[in-house]
Amino acid sequence: MVVKAGFSVAAALAVAAVVLAVVSDAITVPYKIGIGAIVVMLAVLFWTGRRASAQRERGTRIVRVGGFIGLSALVLVVAWVLRFKGAAGTPVGGAHPVDPGFSQTSEDIQLSLMFFGLVTFYAASLTAMTSQRSRMSPRSQSVGTAIATVAGLLLCALVPLGSFLQPSDAPTLIAYRTALVLLAVVAPLAAGIVARRRARADGHGWWRGGLHAAAAGLLAAAATALVLSVVMLAGMLIFSGHVTPAADSGPYLGSSASIRRTVGGATGILLFMVMSAAPLVGLLAGALGGAVGAIRAVRAGGHVVAREGIA
Repeated sequence: MVVKAGFSVAAALAVAAVVLAVVSDAITVPYKIGIGAIVVMLAVLFWTGRRASAQRERGTRIVRVGGFIGLSALVLVVAWVLRFKGAAGTPVGGAHPVDPGFSQTSEDIQLSLMFFGLVTFYAASLTAMTSQRSRMSPRSQSVGTAIATVAGLLLCALVPLGSFLQPSDAPTLIAYRTALVLLAVVAPLAAGIVARRRARADGHGWWRGGLHAAAAGLLAAAATALVLSVVMLAGMLIFSGHVTPAADSGPYLGSSASIRRTVGGATGILLFMVMSAAPLVGLLAGALGGAVGAIRAVRAGGHVVAREGIA
């Protein structure tokens, strides 16, 4: 029941994104086509992978439906950003002269294709890792995703409305930056440890266990990046009046145009830097977590053998 309701929510968010893109004159044609193509792709992956994941455990199915809700929400938020950024009244020219060879249509097509590729990779990875053929531990998926959700929300709190905090004293600044790094890797590390333990309990060797740990780390890191992107962008749009304008806003500093430019810049960073780098970071952190889990398992096994020898 919960899974069916979740997919209904995902479908509603996807439809809302398409409707917003179609009715908004501020969203250009390449983005309209791109958003429509993404929604179709999500629907196809959902229906093709639905039967494959029907026999998986409840935790895996919840992870899958949560991922599709997150991706649909991301598409809706990006459509909202495009509408907000393209609103009438944005000054052009002035301190930022336009290159004579610049084509806005070409840039829109390029960015639309990049966004389509990013969402496709996330959706395809989610479908593959939660399918019946996947040998990943359901516990590592659910634990990693749960920690990732909390970590993503905490990162949003530590970077309010897209602005880094600026502590006055050096120790607080070091602690703040350390917290950001730890929150970014804690979910894939934990997922890697759990996946390696489950793989060892199922009789898999070092190589297979390491692959499971890396894959679990990728899923957890992707979930962290997805939660961070959706919640932060939605917050910046809802509370746009409290967004700190970017330092390079030129003569428009403090105007509504500078806010739109800042939100657009934050969207590019979250999509094409944070979300693009998250899978690689997750693979590495998950592999490290798997190595830690394997070492701890070997040490625990050694202690057991030693105790049996003494007895």
